Amino acid sequence: MSKAGTLTLIMAIAAALLCCAAPLTAARADQPQYLLGTTLVLKSPTQLAAPNSGYWGDLLPLEYRFGLCYIVDAINAARQARGEKVLIDVTKYPINVGTETSVEGGWEYTIDFLGMQPADIDAALAKFPMSGPFAGLAHDYREVGNGYFNADSTGDSLTLDVLGHQIPLSTGETVAALREKLEGQLKAIFGDAARFDISVSTYSSAYYGPGNFSVSASVYLNGAQPQYNGEGG
Repeated sequence: MSKAGTLTLIMAIAAALLCCAAPLTAARADQPQYLLGTTLVLKSPTQLAAPNSGYWGDLLPLEYRFGLCYIVDAINAARQARGEKVLIDVTKYPINVGTETSVEGGWEYTIDFLGMQPADIDAALAKFPMSGPFAGLAHDYREVGNGYFNADSTGDSLTLDVLGHQIPLSTGETVAALREKLEGQLKAIFGDAARFDISVSTYSSAYYGPGNFSVSASVYLNGAQPQYNGEGG
């Protein structure tokens, strides 16, 4: 083949690849990122627990109430089978039974899988399917909207771990500068639409030994509101 023919062929292949890649890129831009995790939403046409008859979470299969370690083991096994290197840490209580909510057409029941993707919940449901009143219910996945990150130190510096991003902070900066720096880092991770509550605390003592330097950040995605029920990310 001549040089001109080869060049024409390369250009044709490149154009074909671009035509194929463009729609895929556009489609992925609209997909949820599940940065903080995934909420399993179980949908029922009726309320599963009658009013004043007890907590709805007590109706879940035993593993979702008391066997967290077994569910995480199943999720991690599936992750390893997919070739993923990051595993879920069961000691961080990554699975939280959520809320019961009345919606148009029925009721929704949620379970938060913090730091996890829909594929992780698929693995959990395959190993430990829903039973009892939850058997056969339709389900959906939503992004977890709330996350909480904190770090503290007895020295004058610390590193805040946010989804694997290491953010170094030091008391050598003013509180205002620390907050500004942290908010900038969080926006780089979660986007400009995210909202944050940021706390910076420093304490030093002349009599009682080392002081304390602590930083915490609450993250709200997709219009999520603060939660005060102990859940985090």
